[in-house]
Amino acid sequence: MDRNIYISVAHIDHFIHDLKEFEDDYTRKFSDKRRKKESLLARHLLNSLCLKTKSLDLFRLGFSKDEFGCPFFANLRSLHCSITHCNGWVIVALSNQLIGIDLEMICAEQKDDLRIAFNDNEWATIKDDSLDVFKNFSFKESYSKYLGKGFNIEPKDISVNENIFNLSHVFSLGFSENKYIFTLVAELEVIDESIDWGEFNLDERVFK
Repeated sequence: MDRNIYISVAHIDHFIHDLKEFEDDYTRKFSDKRRKKESLLARHLLNSLCLKTKSLDLFRLGFSKDEFGCPFFANLRSLHCSITHCNGWVIVALSNQLIGIDLEMICAEQKDDLRIAFNDNEWATIKDDSLDVFKNFSFKESYSKYLGKGFNIEPKDISVNENIFNLSHVFSLGFSENKYIFTLVAELEVIDESIDWGEFNLDERVFK
């Protein structure tokens, strides 16, 4: 099985191409222009990866969203993708194996807002470290996407599964001083060197 995971990243403010060809019923429902552009940009990035790796575009692959809001390819169910966005940054991943990705900006002032995502034991362990809070929250979101459920699963019911491969990176994006954490959950172990990190400016490895 091809274990490669193809990742693409871009920011809506840095992207000037017309994205109207990717509009559909899902994207038309957004009243927030920024959120709509993030969704359209995600489709553009996925389309480029699909053309590069499968020589087929999103339309031929039957790209759609299921009842949980998770993306899938109706005409090639063995192909999997995941989408995440934060502050205008959009990241997509494409693979033949099950995957889930998440991007979070690390903000100490918002750490306590994530308390609801953790049970009492988890929170007692991580509450004093902002990086730990966002790292664990990002895992929960990635894992829920990996399962194909989105956050239809209560976050506090999601715990770290030692049998699931996951990795996280802390990095800077663009010229911003903000730090982000990117988490990837996959069905099979991925050799880090096989992932093309593109524009990522990696600062440190958190765990693997």
